[in-house]
Amino acid sequence: MTLTLFAESFDHLDTFVHELEAGGFTVNKQSSEHLLETNDISESNFVLLYLDGSDSINKERVAQIKRLTPAPMFVITSDTSEIVRSYYLNIGADGVITEPIPHIETISRINALMRRFSDYQSRTNNKIFKLGPLVVYLDDYRVTKAGRDVKLTAREFAILKLLVQHPNTMVSRKKIIDMIYKLDDSTTDNAINIHINRLRKKLSFDESENLIETVWGLGYRLKNNH
Repeated sequence: MTLTLFAESFDHLDTFVHELEAGGFTVNKQSSEHLLETNDISESNFVLLYLDGSDSINKERVAQIKRLTPAPMFVITSDTSEIVRSYYLNIGADGVITEPIPHIETISRINALMRRFSDYQSRTNNKIFKLGPLVVYLDDYRVTKAGRDVKLTAREFAILKLLVQHPNTMVSRKKIIDMIYKLDDSTTDNAINIHINRLRKKLSFDESENLIETVWGLGYRLKNNH
């Protein structure tokens, strides 16, 4: 099981890393100073992020991890205040560890969370799709972007689900209309345009990004190049 540990310095973490390795983890040590330049940690089963304070850079570091992997993540901090712990949980951490790091308890918490995460994936039959910064949970009718929930209507989610199940493949307008018609028999051809445009706005991180590509006169394609 691979665990990625981000920290500015590992000098004081040698014993902890040794304990993690003794607990069966392959530890991938990465500099948190270069975290925002990191492109791929998709092989990690778990992420530990050593941080101090609650400034905007740390917030973006958490968001970057959530964009790159759906794996569970703990934040380690020397700040023991309840406000800071709550802050990290609210921006996407699955748990917060405060220094001095309780090695045995932390490893037990990681294993417990990994068991729940694995059980969840098994129950959903692996119907979890990652599209760059987006994670789509088909069985839960849920979408997250950088760890935060994206609110979709039933029709929007139905369209996204259809596109997700056919990545990089054109899905015809007729197929989308037929599927949406089951939810709303008043669906019109123009309504599909409205749903697609709303989906694009909700899923994109910036105006230059367009995950849903129009195949003119035919249908739409979800670009999954990540």
